[in-house]
This record gives sequence, C-alpha cells and structure tokens, in this order.
Amino acid sequence: MTDKRETLMSMLSKAYANPTIKAEPALRALIETNAKKVDEGDDDKAYVTAVTQLSHDISKYYLIHHAVPEELVAVFNYIKKDVPAADIDAARYRAQALAAGLVAIPIVWGGSGANFPR
Repeated sequence: MTDKRETLMSMLSKAYANPTIKAEPALRALIETNAKKVDEGDDDKAYVTAVTQLSHDISKYYLIHHAVPEELVAVFNYIKKDVPAADIDAARYRAQALAAGLVAIPIVWGGSGANFPR
C-alpha cells in the first residue's frame, strides 16, 4: 500500500495547489482532513478506511455543489477501486434519502396542518 499511499498524497498535494481549491474553504478542509488520515496509518486497513472516507467526502461535495475540480475527480477515480463494495451501500443511502424526503413533506406542504383553517 505504500506506493498507493505515496501516489495518493502526491495527487492530493497537486489538488491542494490548485487556485480554485485554495479559494474554496470546504475543498481545502476536505483535502487537509483526508490527507492527515491517509498519512497517519501505516497498514492496509488504515489506507482503506482513509480512502473510503475520502470518496464519501468527494461524493458529498459533488452532491451539494454539482461540480468538483478535475484534480479531485482524478483522486476519486484513483481511489474508487480501493473502496470496499460493502461500504458502498446504495440501498441504505436510498432509504435514508427517501426518509429525509418523507420527513420534509410537511415542511413543503405548509407544516403539520395546524395552520390550515378549519
């Protein structure tokens, strides 16, 4: 894993040097936090844990902002093969999104009904 870790750290350094990323606090924090996690562990499990979190963070950023700088797309494509399939639980995430949508229905439709004339 040492070569993978070194390559990933190099890719994160390159991404961090991008002016677009430097100007965006959320992206800087994403890279700083995850680079520390990648650098901290020495074993394969620590690497897999770090890249799993990094892939989730990049995906989350994309869902919120609908765009990701090219350098982070390259990082994501590099690490996605190392993220265990068990950690990509689409059914669970879909259920969470559905639950969040169902909880939001009263908000969208005017609250709990207490404000409607009787």
